[in-house]
Amino acid sequence: MKILAAFLLCATVFVVSCSADKPKASNLESSSPAAPGRVDTRGLEAASVVGYDGAGIRRSVDNALNQNDAQTAETKKAIVQATEK
Repeated sequence: MKILAAFLLCATVFVVSCSADKPKASNLESSSPAAPGRVDTRGLEAASVVGYDGAGIRRSVDNALNQNDAQTAETKKAIVQATEK
């Protein structure tokens, strides 16, 4: 019985502590300026927590994705031009 009470107490503390620290969306938008780069690669900046250059990794991946998008656009343009002839 004491184990069940201890477990319920721990679970309650965990749930309350997780829900209390959630930042509000309005606070995030007003306090931080828009981050440069793609929205898809924001998570890569978390690599700085473990000692990597997260911003550098994000810039590198953004550049690679931009180059890939440019190449894809050129390929599509070439395909359209080839099919029109």
